[in-house]
Amino acid sequence: MTSSRSRSVDCGPGEGPGGQRAARSGRKRRPFQGIAETIARGLGLPAVSLTPDEAATHFPSPAMTTFYGFDGPVSSSRTRELLGWSPAHPTLLDDLEHGDYLAAPAS
Repeated sequence: MTSSRSRSVDCGPGEGPGGQRAARSGRKRRPFQGIAETIARGLGLPAVSLTPDEAATHFPSPAMTTFYGFDGPVSSSRTRELLGWSPAHPTLLDDLEHGDYLAAPAS
Protein backbone atom coordinates (compact mmCIF):
# COMPACT_ATOMS: atom_id res chain seq x y z
CA MET A 1 0.00 0.00 0.00
CA THR A 2 1.31 3.46 -0.88
CA SER A 3 0.99 6.08 1.84
CA SER A 4 -0.60 9.46 1.22
CA ARG A 5 2.73 11.16 1.81
CA SER A 6 4.47 8.84 -0.67
CA ARG A 7 1.76 9.55 -3.22
CA SER A 8 2.36 13.28 -2.81
CA VAL A 9 6.08 12.71 -3.49
CA ASP A 10 5.08 11.13 -6.78
CA CYS A 11 3.26 14.39 -7.55
CA GLY A 12 6.33 16.57 -7.01
CA PRO A 13 9.74 16.63 -5.31
CA GLY A 14 8.71 18.80 -2.35
CA GLU A 15 8.09 21.88 -4.40
CA GLY A 16 5.21 23.00 -6.51
CA PRO A 17 5.28 24.94 -9.76
CA GLY A 18 7.71 27.85 -9.75
CA GLY A 19 9.52 26.53 -6.64
CA GLN A 20 6.52 26.99 -4.34
CA ARG A 21 6.71 24.93 -1.16
CA ALA A 22 4.36 21.97 -0.81
CA ALA A 23 3.43 20.76 2.68
CA ARG A 24 2.41 17.12 2.77
CA SER A 25 0.08 16.88 5.70
CA GLY A 26 -3.49 15.69 5.51
CA ARG A 27 -4.39 17.79 8.53
CA LYS A 28 -4.76 21.51 8.69
CA ARG A 29 -2.69 21.63 11.91
CA ARG A 30 -0.45 19.07 13.53
CA PRO A 31 0.55 20.51 16.88
CA PHE A 32 3.68 19.02 18.38
CA GLN A 33 1.93 18.68 21.72
CA GLY A 34 -0.60 16.26 20.21
CA ILE A 35 2.19 14.15 18.75
CA ALA A 36 4.03 14.07 22.10
CA GLU A 37 0.85 13.18 24.00
CA THR A 38 0.01 10.36 21.57
CA ILE A 39 3.51 8.88 21.83
CA ALA A 40 3.53 9.20 25.63
CA ARG A 41 0.11 7.52 25.87
CA GLY A 42 1.30 4.68 23.63
CA LEU A 43 4.36 4.16 25.83
CA GLY A 44 2.36 4.42 29.06
CA LEU A 45 4.24 7.56 30.12
CA PRO A 46 2.92 10.88 31.37
CA ALA A 47 3.07 13.87 29.06
CA VAL A 48 3.63 17.19 30.77
CA SER A 49 3.86 20.75 29.58
CA LEU A 50 6.98 22.64 30.62
CA THR A 51 7.56 26.34 30.94
CA PRO A 52 10.48 27.67 28.86
CA ASP A 53 12.63 27.80 32.02
CA GLU A 54 11.74 24.20 32.95
CA ALA A 55 12.44 23.04 29.40
CA ALA A 56 15.85 24.75 29.46
CA THR A 57 16.89 22.64 32.46
CA HIS A 58 15.14 19.46 31.27
CA PHE A 59 16.57 19.10 27.76
CA PRO A 60 20.35 18.72 27.27
CA SER A 61 20.63 21.31 24.52
CA PRO A 62 19.12 24.74 23.81
CA ALA A 63 18.30 23.54 20.30
CA MET A 64 16.07 20.80 21.69
CA THR A 65 14.35 23.31 23.97
CA THR A 66 13.62 25.53 20.98
CA PHE A 67 12.55 22.67 18.72
CA TYR A 68 10.23 21.01 21.23
CA GLY A 69 8.75 24.37 22.20
CA PHE A 70 7.83 25.20 18.63
CA ASP A 71 4.25 24.46 17.62
CA GLY A 72 4.38 25.19 13.92
CA PRO A 73 1.10 24.74 12.15
CA VAL A 74 1.23 23.11 8.77
CA SER A 75 -1.38 23.10 6.07
CA SER A 76 -1.73 20.97 2.99
CA SER A 77 -4.24 23.25 1.29
CA ARG A 78 -1.61 24.71 -1.09
CA THR A 79 -0.26 21.24 -1.88
CA ARG A 80 -3.74 20.01 -2.64
CA GLU A 81 -4.27 23.00 -4.89
CA LEU A 82 -0.85 22.96 -6.64
CA LEU A 83 -0.45 19.23 -7.13
CA GLY A 84 -4.02 17.98 -7.10
CA TRP A 85 -3.10 15.78 -4.14
CA SER A 86 -5.34 14.65 -1.34
CA PRO A 87 -4.54 12.31 1.55
CA ALA A 88 -6.10 8.89 1.34
CA HIS A 89 -4.61 7.27 4.43
CA PRO A 90 -4.64 7.83 8.19
CA THR A 91 -3.29 11.05 9.68
CA LEU A 92 -0.02 10.95 11.61
CA LEU A 93 -1.86 10.98 14.95
CA ASP A 94 -4.25 8.22 13.86
CA ASP A 95 -1.31 6.20 12.56
CA LEU A 96 0.62 6.63 15.82
CA GLU A 97 -2.47 5.78 17.86
CA HIS A 98 -3.48 2.66 15.93
CA GLY A 99 -0.32 1.58 14.12
CA ASP A 100 2.45 -0.61 15.48
CA TYR A 101 5.11 2.09 15.89
CA LEU A 102 5.00 1.92 19.67
CA ALA A 103 4.59 -1.85 20.00
CA ALA A 104 7.31 -3.78 21.78
CA PRO A 105 9.47 -5.77 19.36
CA ALA A 106 8.74 -9.50 19.21
CA SER A 107 11.24 -11.60 21.16
